[in-house]
Amino acid sequence: MVLAPYHKAVSRTYRARKMMNILYTNFHVAGGGGHDVYIRTLLKQSTHTAYVACPKSSYLYQSLTRDNVANVLALDFPGKLSQSVHLVTQLRRLLSIIEAHQIDIIHTNGSADNRLVTYARLLSRRAFKQVFTKHNGFPVRGPISQWRFLKANHAII
Repeated sequence: MVLAPYHKAVSRTYRARKMMNILYTNFHVAGGGGHDVYIRTLLKQSTHTAYVACPKSSYLYQSLTRDNVANVLALDFPGKLSQSVHLVTQLRRLLSIIEAHQIDIIHTNGSADNRLVTYARLLSRRAFKQVFTKHNGFPVRGPISQWRFLKANHAII
């Protein structure tokens, strides 16, 4: 028996599991506060290949790059209709990241990144799971947002 990352005894087949490629996202363009700490904690605990996609201007991008902690990828998460051209550009970038790194799971941490990942799931040739961590207590309003929240995600934390 060996100890898994969450400290429960598991069989030797635990080691034989497929290594997954997990992409964590963070939409904050500057400091993300608790999101930054949360993602760093997930990276430390991960036994899989981890990537982080966040804006190049963010503290998370700069600190992870400086500390050489993870595979950090620059990606913006535009959310306004006035940013539609930038949205298409970033969606194409996300789709290329998914293909190039053979992403199995994308773990989103906010509405802006969850929305872009949902669009990518609809267009991607590669099947991947979508996980959403809701860090606030704001209600989810509107039929499209409720569909995305309840149906587009495979798990909500």
